[in-house]
Amino acid sequence: MKYPYRIFLAAAFVLIGHAVCQAQQTYTIKGRVTSVNDKIEGFSAMLLLMKDSTMYKGDFFLSEEFSLQTDSLPALLRISSFGFRDTTLTVHPDEEFLNISLLPQPVWVDEVTVTARRPVFTARPGHYTMNVTNDILTQSGTAVDLLNKMARIRINEKQEISVLGVGNAVVWVDGRQLPDDRSLASITSSEIRKIEVITNPSAKYDAEGKAVIEITTKGPQDKPWGVELTSRIAKGEYWREYVGVEATAQIWRFSIYAFYAFNPQKELFSEDYTRDYTRTPFPRIIRNNVETVNDAVNNNYRFSADYRISDRHTVGLQASGHYNDTDMEVNDINRLQHTPQDNPQVFRSDQQGKLRKEYTSGTFYHSYNSASDKLSWNTLLDYSLFDTDKRMNIDETNSSGQTFRTNDEQTHIDIFSGRTDAQIRLPRDFQLEPGAKFTFSRNNSNTRFGESGKEIPTGYNYREGVAALYLLASKQLARFKAEAGLRMEVSDMYAKTDGNTIQDEQRTDLFPSASLSYRFSKNWSLNATYAKKITRPTFQDLNPAITYVDELSYSQGNPLLVPETRNTVDLKLVYMGFASLGVSYTRSKNSFGWQVLQDAANPAVTCATQINVDRSDSYTVDLMLPYQNKNLTAYLSTGLIYTTTHDSRLDGVNLKHPMWYCYSGLDMNLPWKLKLNANIGYYTKGVVNVFTAEPMFRMDAGISRRFLRDRLNVSLAWNDIFHSAKTSSYSTMDNRSLHYSFYNDQSFVQLSVSFSLNGIRDSFKSRSAIESETERIKGL
Repeated sequence: MKYPYRIFLAAAFVLIGHAVCQAQQTYTIKGRVTSVNDKIEGFSAMLLLMKDSTMYKGDFFLSEEFSLQTDSLPALLRISSFGFRDTTLTVHPDEEFLNISLLPQPVWVDEVTVTARRPVFTARPGHYTMNVTNDILTQSGTAVDLLNKMARIRINEKQEISVLGVGNAVVWVDGRQLPDDRSLASITSSEIRKIEVITNPSAKYDAEGKAVIEITTKGPQDKPWGVELTSRIAKGEYWREYVGVEATAQIWRFSIYAFYAFNPQKELFSEDYTRDYTRTPFPRIIRNNVETVNDAVNNNYRFSADYRISDRHTVGLQASGHYNDTDMEVNDINRLQHTPQDNPQVFRSDQQGKLRKEYTSGTFYHSYNSASDKLSWNTLLDYSLFDTDKRMNIDETNSSGQTFRTNDEQTHIDIFSGRTDAQIRLPRDFQLEPGAKFTFSRNNSNTRFGESGKEIPTGYNYREGVAALYLLASKQLARFKAEAGLRMEVSDMYAKTDGNTIQDEQRTDLFPSASLSYRFSKNWSLNATYAKKITRPTFQDLNPAITYVDELSYSQGNPLLVPETRNTVDLKLVYMGFASLGVSYTRSKNSFGWQVLQDAANPAVTCATQINVDRSDSYTVDLMLPYQNKNLTAYLSTGLIYTTTHDSRLDGVNLKHPMWYCYSGLDMNLPWKLKLNANIGYYTKGVVNVFTAEPMFRMDAGISRRFLRDRLNVSLAWNDIFHSAKTSSYSTMDNRSLHYSFYNDQSFVQLSVSFSLNGIRDSFKSRSAIESETERIKGL
């Protein structure tokens, strides 16, 4: 295996390090602020640019003495304090200590009332944002529950997150992607301040994601410590519980955060398949009903410690992880017919087993901000381990008798990643954002299938190194704002199974992006964006080992899968930064699609695997209409998606179908301090790769109230009221008729109680450098 990216990565770090070293000399301005007769309770000290008096740095001080750092002198210093006249003076490099005396200025105030509501929706090029502070949505439960209520966001049966009309999404929290999906589920919705959906990410973001969902948590409060307890209980098909505690502390220059959650839950998953092979030389119809009950115990933890070396430098350590122990029970019934008129043969497969998942991650990070805020630089190092151990005992019964089998799977994945990036503000409204990233991943998997005392082992080893370098440049020109970016990724992939090399590939990819905005009036603006992205196969999808389902079906990975590439152009008209009307076009090559085939050795057996589909084109029109007054907040998000899929190798794969979607949300203040919330989502039939998705409807509602000066919050929510959020699809590819439907336990009533003592100062801000890699690990 070759490593051409080592020289590439070293050069990238040198270039960015050189840019950082060009920071200007730093000056420290020190002084004392007093008044002749009156005591000053506090004051603000602000630094202004000499050329236009623009403020570029400032702070508030409670004691008489102050200290500020800047990269350039002379500069203007303005001192302001309530009840005193503002004082502005010029500071020169040779002044060591300033003594400033403020003159009193009487102020008469009878009463001041300030009332404001944060806009629920805002829009900018390639983005739309939903603010959820003080909204009942914050009591939805977890971050996943909150995302389920968001416009255009779809979470499927495998807990994969996507944006309608765009595709799969990666999730970031406070500028860093969470290390895995379980961590997202462990974040309480009450921590979240806003959610931003980036439908066409720039070259700054990993090329892996078609869309990016950025979650911003609530900022620090002026309290040295805080503890919050949250308890939830829900009833769907089964009971599920949640108990979580988080604590923060501010000790000298240290900021410490700790979180732990215990979450036992039992869920039902129902699947129905119909595979009609009657149009093939081997006529056959298989009807398959599968019910899976997972009784899981989840333990999640997060810990972080930041140390502020100075006003410019901060370092920190972070650890997070989860442990999952699940008892699995699968009831699988196949009904086999040669023709629709035949009496079915019944094949039953009962499976019981255990699934254990462990994840541990550690991160070191350093951040630097220059005194004038003209330069910021962040460096992260991350190492993560993922272990799964699945052991299943299979009892099969058919007309020939009873058979016992075993199917064991062990997977070990470790990922090391490092990233450094900078933000450089230049004169004349120029800004540069260079960055570099390196990731090395290993996947070692072993599968053992046992039958009649014999064991068939399959080993799979995969190694991948990806080095990336990107540069983003932007400039403001009167009513125009232009941005251009380029990302280069060099990847090296090597795989072998049972000692045989099946992949040894090196490739270099370029991912450009561009954005242009024009504000042609106070309220109206027009935004255009373009970006190229890539989606790499998951580690499990590349594994050629056979996963046994029952004696009539199995699934198998495809090590020959190549990454999918996408080019997207988006045009959006925005009114007042809230309402928007947009159109977009996406061309995808080598997208992933499931193919269901008859086994070559035994045509009675079905094999499911993934393939690359030649081409897919998607056209989208979307409309966002928000409304807000004192007691009511509502929005309507609707659009039309027209998708075509083409593949010359397979008969029947030439799909064309429009999909219309509509999402609506309502948040209302009621008497007695009650809050009511309702959300509705609906989409019609539409094309998803080589399958046609059936219509789906979902409605959620909830009510909440706060007590004890907002320290105690009680909410009652009902998710999927009509038990209608079922996933159904069909395909006629390869001259076969396939129908599939899935439902997991989404319809439940949930009571949530949270109590905050002294206020949480800081919520967890993930610093993980692993951004798209963990999205390629299924079922974490």
